[in-house]
Amino acid sequence: MTFISSDIFKGKIENNLSRTFDFLRFPLALFVVYLHIVPTLCLESAETSIIRTTYPVYYWINNSICTLANLAVPCFFIISGYLMGFNMTSFQPGIYLSKLYRRCFTLLIPYIIWNIACVVYLHLTGQIEYVPSWATAFIQPVNFPLWFLRNLIILNLLYPVIWWVAGRLKLPFLIFSFVLFSVLPLFCNPYSFANQTAVSLLMFYAGVFWGINSYTVCNFRPTVLIPIIITGITAYIINLFHFLPISAYINNVYLLTGTHALIILSYLAVKHYRIVTIPILTSASFFIYVSHKLGPTYISKRLEILLPADSEITRIVIFLICPVIASGICVLTYYALSKISPRFLKVLTGK
Repeated sequence: MTFISSDIFKGKIENNLSRTFDFLRFPLALFVVYLHIVPTLCLESAETSIIRTTYPVYYWINNSICTLANLAVPCFFIISGYLMGFNMTSFQPGIYLSKLYRRCFTLLIPYIIWNIACVVYLHLTGQIEYVPSWATAFIQPVNFPLWFLRNLIILNLLYPVIWWVAGRLKLPFLIFSFVLFSVLPLFCNPYSFANQTAVSLLMFYAGVFWGINSYTVCNFRPTVLIPIIITGITAYIINLFHFLPISAYINNVYLLTGTHALIILSYLAVKHYRIVTIPILTSASFFIYVSHKLGPTYISKRLEILLPADSEITRIVIFLICPVIASGICVLTYYALSKISPRFLKVLTGK
């Protein structure tokens, strides 16, 4: 594999990559809030078409940010897979069971707690008047952003199989999987549950592959990195015009190359520039992800009562500012809990 350098880091994650993961956590969590604060306009519908005509500036701002934000959860899957598989060149049941045990505290317990908290919140705010079934509360889940945690829990249980595929079938099968995933929209709706499941599985699998081989960005030559970046940016631009038929067919190409391009560009920025992360934002990222739908987004949208009704400027301000306000509420809550009850906060966030 001449396109991969032999300078592989063993024993611990390379410093710049670790810093890249820390740098990305808050922006990715904020992207998720953007996707959930108001109806996104990166999918074509009758309403989207009307908004594109009536409020063109708002439409393109919303579309541009939300199309980029669609890379957030796939990036989380890659990072999670990398951390799960890092340096595990041979499958050792003891190490796997140890990691799986830790995942009970970092994934399963927070998943249960935050879904129960969501049921309580929905009851208190009168949004539901019944107790949802076990399947509705925990499998769907009722706190819908937690589908990422649900899928991640399942993928961790499937890790022995994923490791075998990544460790035994090597790079050729990963490339084959990338190609198969890229053409999947030719056979099913790119926005269907089946495709969403494929995104989860492939991104986690890719992360595991990079992790067990201890690959980092600096291991790849520019002849590999540059085409990935160019393809990711090109696919992003095409996806902005989602009302064109071709957009749906390149959706998976965008998710695949866009996530890798985002990580590559972030890595290069962290490596070559003095980018400083704010510790409280990095540590609060998980809390933002799991809690933002339990009040903060609703509170932040009350901003609209101060603005002219149903104007384009109102829509723009709500879209740009409300996710920041909602995230700020989450960060302040996280900080307050860290002072009032740090042990309870550790349970909530799986730390």
